[in-house]
Formats: sequence, C-alpha cells, structure tokens
Amino acid sequence: MAKLIYGSSQGEEDVIAMLLNHGLSEGLKEKAKKFGVYDKLCGIAEMIGLAC
Repeated sequence: MAKLIYGSSQGEEDVIAMLLNHGLSEGLKEKAKKFGVYDKLCGIAEMIGLAC
C-alpha cells in the first residue's frame, strides 16, 4: 500500500507488476480501502484490464 500512498511512478510500475503476477484479491482491495487508496488501485487495475 505504501507504493500507492506515496504515488511515485516507480511505485505505480511496481503495483502494475504485482497485479499482473498475482491478480487483484479481495484482501488487497480491503487493504487499499483501509489506507484510502482504493480508487487509485482500481484505476491502475482497470488500466491493465482487471475488473475492480
């Protein structure tokens, strides 16, 4: 979540790689909600073709 909170371009690239390798789990979505970055996570996921 820290990579989304701080919002660097490298962080977003790391999130994309993680989503491509592991998908978008319910647990990850819950953590994103807890840290206030759910919309950002969903935006990145949808950008690479994953439904949020």
